[in-house]
Amino acid sequence: MTSDEDRTIRHAEKKDSGQVAVLMADALAGTPVGAWLISDPAVRTDLFRRYFHRLADQLYTDMATILHVTGGPTPTGCAWWLDVVTYELDPPLDRNNVFDEVFGPYADRFRLLDTIARRTLVECGLGESWLLALVAVDRSRHRTGIGSTLMRHTLSDMDTHGAHWPTWAVALSPTHRMFLERHGFTVTADTFLPDNGPTLWPMFRPGPKGVRPVPASGRCTPA
Repeated sequence: MTSDEDRTIRHAEKKDSGQVAVLMADALAGTPVGAWLISDPAVRTDLFRRYFHRLADQLYTDMATILHVTGGPTPTGCAWWLDVVTYELDPPLDRNNVFDEVFGPYADRFRLLDTIARRTLVECGLGESWLLALVAVDRSRHRTGIGSTLMRHTLSDMDTHGAHWPTWAVALSPTHRMFLERHGFTVTADTFLPDNGPTLWPMFRPGPKGVRPVPASGRCTPA
């Protein structure tokens, strides 16, 4: 069950940056994609937290970002959404430099993931839209409805006030995929990471006016 604080969603503030970074890092670290990026669990968690601390310090003021957290003084969940066009024109971090600084010998694998995910979304018709970059919930609070509360809050607001754009996400695990499907997203492709890596699933949710993407690739089939 969610508490009253967990049911209250607010915009993130600077004081939330540390906890947001931990939530995001731990969420990614627990996926097959996280293990593909860095196989050692201890190193993975440490480096992911360093990276997301760098990122979270910028996101709460970034004009292209919606960063929502649960309402308590220590957030138990967060959701990071991007206005794709604005974010790409003025990203909050120089990804290549930060990858090198934080991840060192693992940086090339992060660049590869970044390239594959972006290329796949473009092939599937990414345009003016929102992108759910990450939704994360404290591990001790999984399956209590916090993630769904965050999703419903922002999707409802976007449908009403969000320029009627469609929404994209990339599922990083079968569980993540099923979660997104429950909130109206449909798989558009299967993308296999190299070196016997896991599958990514780009997923699409139409806007309230039914706007759908025009795929650049025949392998993408939005419903």
